[in-house]
Amino acid sequence: MKEALVVGVLVLLAAAGGAWLFVKGSPFAHTEAPAAVSFALLTKGDQSGEVPPAVNYRVTNTDELAMLWTMLGRTDAMPEVDFTMSEVLAVFDEERPSAGYAVEVVSVSDANDTRTVTIRHLLPGESCTNAQMLTKPYVLITVPKTTLPLTHARESVTVPCE
Repeated sequence: MKEALVVGVLVLLAAAGGAWLFVKGSPFAHTEAPAAVSFALLTKGDQSGEVPPAVNYRVTNTDELAMLWTMLGRTDAMPEVDFTMSEVLAVFDEERPSAGYAVEVVSVSDANDTRTVTIRHLLPGESCTNAQMLTKPYVLITVPKTTLPLTHARESVTVPCE
């Protein structure tokens, strides 16, 4: 009986402590506010050539960018990037059934030892008349070089017809 009472009291204390942590938050958790990271558009398009759909790449040198540029099927001059200071983030959407789709980077931020890229998928409204052709939208941006691991957040927005 005495052991049951001790166990009961310990369970009540654990529950009360858990409830307090739920309401107040753990004193050991460290969550830093996201710091905005500047970025610049390098290029974008709706035909990503031989690049597999729905993948993202971190490009850290000229050779990697040249390979990606070729996979995109681009025939124009490849932009110059100072890879001592910058890196390229390449975001590719899934294959889409028509024109009118796009992908864009909304923001880049650093927090909690991670760089987060917020990606917006633009979808054509229901009443839009778009060319019926397969598309694979993409966007390439430059950001300051970092060793932080990358993650992404996704959002989708339906764009009404004009």
